[in-house]
Amino acid sequence: MTTAYTVEYLDTAAGRNVIVVKWAGIPLGSSGVPWCSAEYSDKTVHILGVFNGTTVTIEGSNQPVPTDYVSLVDPQGNTISKAATGIEAILESPLWIKPVTTVGGALTAIIVIIVARRIRNSLG
Repeated sequence: MTTAYTVEYLDTAAGRNVIVVKWAGIPLGSSGVPWCSAEYSDKTVHILGVFNGTTVTIEGSNQPVPTDYVSLVDPQGNTISKAATGIEAILESPLWIKPVTTVGGALTAIIVIIVARRIRNSLG
């Protein structure tokens, strides 16, 4: 089973260049629907919820139709994989990003939130 995401566009001083992508209630042994992240070069992920021994990994793919994913890393080169609440910057900027849950207990309910910002150049 895959968990759908929602997108919220934030009105900021820089315009609508910041979004919040949220997967809510990801169960054990599941993943989020892949989000096409290519337009947003600056991304931070917040992982929270009821872990019950579950590990959450953030994965990415550059395939136009993604079938093979790899774990993404933070700026220190560590795989983004959490067994407790945490927040990390995402170093890579793949075409697709999704959260994946593995291991853990039956009462898992994970929330993954990515705040993403695109850079827009003003011409005037």
